[in-house]
Amino acid sequence: MAKFQKGNQASRGRGRPPGSGYRAELQAAVGKTDFRALVRHLYELAMQGDMAAASVLVGRLVPSLKPRDEPIKVKLPEGDVLEQARALVAAVADGQITPGDGRALLDALAAVVRIEEITELVKRVEALEGKSLTN
Repeated sequence: MAKFQKGNQASRGRGRPPGSGYRAELQAAVGKTDFRALVRHLYELAMQGDMAAASVLVGRLVPSLKPRDEPIKVKLPEGDVLEQARALVAAVADGQITPGDGRALLDALAAVVRIEEITELVKRVEALEGKSLTN
């Protein structure tokens, strides 16, 4: 089976040139005045009840809605991360928060633990390097 050679220069910089696709051809063929007439016609069709025309117009004019999470409040015990994780699992089990919210909070808690571990490792390495430099 043939493989690409490392450093192959055959196609570098010679891809399809910008503006050579169907979009450029369509824009050149339609022109600005025809485009305005097309939009006006779509508008008229939509106002007459054509749902496909309305969908095209709305899809281009109105940004799509993105899901947005609502803030949640959970009382967590101070200090011990294990107890905080248990409290989150209990909150999910009791129906205080959704399983998705519980997972997101547990993931955030795990990220905090990883950051603490890395911070501690950096301190330990710096302390060891400091000892080796003084010896």
